[in-house]
Amino acid sequence: PVNFPFGHGLSFTSFTFAPLRAALALGRGAPGGPRVDVSTAVQNTGSLAGNEVVQLYVKIAGQPRALCGFKRTAALALGEEEVVSFQLGPRSLGSTYSPEAGRWELPPAGTLVTLEVGASSM
Repeated sequence: PVNFPFGHGLSFTSFTFAPLRAALALGRGAPGGPRVDVSTAVQNTGSLAGNEVVQLYVKIAGQPRALCGFKRTAALALGEEEVVSFQLGPRSLGSTYSPEAGRWELPPAGTLVTLEVGASSM
């Protein structure tokens, strides 16, 4: 077990995350591969101003969950909200390198990709 997971820290306030929004920016056949734009709103629900580090994880069938991005919010006052955005490319969406083909290849169409956001890896 891990004593201190990634994102573990002392904060004097609390935050909530809105459900993730994801939109396909470029499709599977696009040059350079697919791109997905992901965003979430972070709101300070505590009693003091504070910053939050938003972590984006991707879980692809048959692979371990991976940290694919993180961003720190501005200092948010009580009740203040900020939208944090990420852009995921083919490697974050499950591409693996094929030595035989000499290139990165996408997983088969229909492969389940799960996105998770939070303040800690736990």
